[in-house]
Amino acid sequence: MVDNVNVSENKIRFLNGKHTFKNFGNIMGDFSFDGRECFIIQKEIYHLLLDYKIQTLNNDEIGWKLEDIDVDKPEGISIINSERYKRVDMSYPPIVIKNGPNPKNKLYRLIDGTHRMFKMKIDGTKQSNFYVLEKDEIINYLHDL
Repeated sequence: MVDNVNVSENKIRFLNGKHTFKNFGNIMGDFSFDGRECFIIQKEIYHLLLDYKIQTLNNDEIGWKLEDIDVDKPEGISIINSERYKRVDMSYPPIVIKNGPNPKNKLYRLIDGTHRMFKMKIDGTKQSNFYVLEKDEIINYLHDL
């Protein structure tokens, strides 16, 4: 069993950014939160990341912003060559929202772990562990753009 205090301290270290809910138009599609353009500060939700919320999901059930990037084209190559990609820590499960709005209407929407998802895509990983949150759990943590 994992020590929850240490897990929480580690979560704080890896949750150091924000996730934007926005309509990216033709570039990536509508990733707004049901029409609302906003963001979430990831450190504000770390207390929601409890071990019992980790589930094994099929990666193709998850809508994420860079899923259509071709790894052999300049956009994909620049991600692979980025420092963030090179430092990606696969030991932390990405975070998804069940029934989170995404342009492909997939069951889940990624809110943390784009570089991990990209690495899984390149590696051919079909399933992985994810923290699964419900939409109503994060609604109070949304900040307008």
